[in-house]
Amino acid sequence: MNDITVIIPAKNSSEFIDKCIKSISKVKEVIVVDNGSTDNTAEIAGRNKATVISMPNVYVGALRNNGAKLAKTKYVLFLDSDCILSKGWIGRAKSLLNGNDAVCGGYLPNNNASWVAKSLSIKGLRQKVNLNQGALGAMLIKKGFFIRNMLREDLDAGEDLEWFMRVEGKGKIRYSEQLDVVHFGEPETLSQFIKKQYWHGSHLDKLISLHGINRRISTHVFGIVITLSSVLLMLMSGYGILFGIAGLSLFALPIFAGFLLMLFETKSVVKSFQLSLLLAIFFVVRTARFTAGFLDVLT
Repeated sequence: MNDITVIIPAKNSSEFIDKCIKSISKVKEVIVVDNGSTDNTAEIAGRNKATVISMPNVYVGALRNNGAKLAKTKYVLFLDSDCILSKGWIGRAKSLLNGNDAVCGGYLPNNNASWVAKSLSIKGLRQKVNLNQGALGAMLIKKGFFIRNMLREDLDAGEDLEWFMRVEGKGKIRYSEQLDVVHFGEPETLSQFIKKQYWHGSHLDKLISLHGINRRISTHVFGIVITLSSVLLMLMSGYGILFGIAGLSLFALPIFAGFLLMLFETKSVVKSFQLSLLLAIFFVVRTARFTAGFLDVLT
């Protein structure tokens, strides 16, 4: 399909970039926008006949924006460097794009992923928290629509979520399970998950200041309010044990409700427990990061 250019932002992606590019077929051009890799990402991309553009020391929003500007086609396909398209993905996306400005899929775990990574797939924790937004890293979009609504280049995290929030109502963006892609970049351990969530949590205050409490971050805000309220009540347990019990209950009840909902959907106690555990950690870590950022502003 000579009317599609694939844009792949990459940094030190030598482990996956070869598989990523080889999963792409029937497009006019593949552009890899390299963010100053110190491995052989650029070399591997070049061997796969991709056009390689070097853009060190910028955030991923700038990588996608500049890749789209260079595209000479009607459509651009944004694909993360650690993702692989399934056979026929581009054809399905092109068909689904009819009547829409963009179509996107979500992330699926690879076959050898840990339980943490599998839980974070679009059918796992991310689906519960982000309301099926899909992923910008697996999106076919009309170039003209994107150029009018480019990503912010000043955000080191959350630029994709900010974009979804900003373009809501400006165009038709469709998520479809038919466009889910295999994603190799999810955290494999609880430690990696905690570190990544703390980093991602740095953007929430910025998103609220830009767009208010949009439905796409409502679950995030709800979790922070519940967690902070629970902590305050537990700190007041010195005035009476009922405060501590109330604090624990306030935090536990939403998690337990989530467990029951996931149990109803998955029919698996183990998977439901795993998802509930990650959801609890998610709320605690995001609350800690949001609170740290708030205190930084005050000081």
